[in-house]
Order: sequence, then C-alpha cells, then structure tokens
Amino acid sequence: MNNRQQMEALLKPLLLPTVEMTYSPDKDLSAVEASVSSYFGGRPYIEDGESWPECKECHQAMEFVFQMNLQELPQPISKELQNFEFDLFAFYVCRACEYWPPFYELRTYRSDSKKISKLTTRPRLFPRFNIEMKSKLSLPDWDGIDELSDEIPSLSEESNSEEPWELFEVCSERLVQQSDPPENWFGVVGGYPNWIQGDETPICNKCGKSMKLFFELGNVEEANLTWMDFLSAIYLFYCPEHFEEQELVLQST
Repeated sequence: MNNRQQMEALLKPLLLPTVEMTYSPDKDLSAVEASVSSYFGGRPYIEDGESWPECKECHQAMEFVFQMNLQELPQPISKELQNFEFDLFAFYVCRACEYWPPFYELRTYRSDSKKISKLTTRPRLFPRFNIEMKSKLSLPDWDGIDELSDEIPSLSEESNSEEPWELFEVCSERLVQQSDPPENWFGVVGGYPNWIQGDETPICNKCGKSMKLFFELGNVEEANLTWMDFLSAIYLFYCPEHFEEQELVLQST
C-alpha cells in the first residue's frame, strides 16, 4: 500500500457519526408555543412546577438557546445516546455575566411526560428557528491526533516532514467527504469537535477518562447569538460513565 492507502486504513477505525445542524426561520406563527420537538430560539419546553432558569452567579434570567429531541436524531448517532435516561434536553446560557465560557444549565426530560408549563414570562427570547439535521461522519483534528494513534503521526512525518499534517488532512477530507459548512450552519451533535484553537478535550474528574462531545454550537448572527468573536464556538462535553460530569469549553479566533 502507498502512504495514502495506509493513512486511510489507520483513519477508518476512528470514524464517528455526527449530526450537522442547520437552521431556518420558523414561518409557522402557531409555533410560538413550546413543544417536545427540536428547535432553536422561541419558547422552550418547561414542565409544570419549574421556574425559568436563573444564573447562579448574577441571578438574572438565563437565555434559552435550543432544545433537542434525541428521538429525532438521524441514525446512527442516536444509538450512542439511547442509554441516557432522558430523550429531550433544553440548553440555557447566561451572557449577562462576563465569564467565558458562560454559565449554563442543561435541563433534561422525557418527551412522553407531556407536562408542558404555561409560563407567560419569556426573558430574552429570540425568534424561533427550525433545526434541520443531517447525518455525517467525522474525524479528529490534527491537533491531538497523537492521543488517539501513534502510527498516524509517524506515517505523516514519514510522508512529509516539513508539513506532516498534509497527508492526514487530505485523507480525512476524503473519508468524511468534507465541504465548507453552509451559511446557516448551527452546530453538531456527537462526533469530534471542530476546534478553532487546538484540542482542549476535558478529562472526567471521577474516572480520569477523556470526555465525549455532546454538542458544539457556533454563532448565529441572524439571532444576535454570538459567543465572542466572529469565529467562535462553545463545546459541551460529558462523561459517558458519569453524565453529571460535564464541562463547557469556548474557543474563538
């Protein structure tokens, strides 16, 4: 086998399914009410007896960002998430505090409980957007590949000592059929993170293992949702063995 064939053979076992999320304005005026479907902005699913999330630091109302019904995720990614005790989550952040990454709250539910609250307060909500999901494949970035394989960096160095990442990137793009993200790109669920400033995968405090990416969210200027700079993203990680162990990472240019 030549170098390219060897590299692809080494990369294939690392392939993970991911779900790419894009958004579009919701033109259905009846969609202002909460539901158990997946969407970005608008009114979140909140159950009877729950209050609107407040930041533990500044005590102001958090902003609802998006919610996801895991049953709506295309296969095969949903198979990885079926072990969760919930199938619906809502994600909130506080952008009033000057802390980065921001304080957040992840509320989880069973979508079949149907206990939607009729809360009338809607702090800092932006218009509702539909989320469209597409199943894809993902591979790790060059930064951090040495944590997953000894052979890949070695073969890359052998192929081109001056630009060892070149062979890796060419083969990765071919395997995942990589293309530029669409203008209405919102983020991904599962798979590997698209790092902006290098690998910062956190470690679980309980078991010492690398955490897994739950979701990654980019900027949505149309909704005035920006994390920091023009190019920035947040990454929520979790431990598959200890879901209560989570960490939010923020990167920007």
